[in-house]
Amino acid sequence: MVLGDLSPADVQKYLEGLNFPASKEEVLATAQSNGAPQALVEQIRALGPEQFSSPDDIVSALPLKGLGL
Repeated sequence: MVLGDLSPADVQKYLEGLNFPASKEEVLATAQSNGAPQALVEQIRALGPEQFSSPDDIVSALPLKGLGL
């Protein structure tokens, strides 16, 4: 599933204010508080890792149109 027209930069905007490393729950809470679309929140929730080292870890794991997937 491609997340609409979201680009990696869009995803990083929804992660603003998040300190890394971050748990999946911290990522979800930050994305939701920054107004992330529900489809993005659900995709983050479905990701395998429970801990992320950087925003790039999250972006690279998501099926984003901007990544050519």
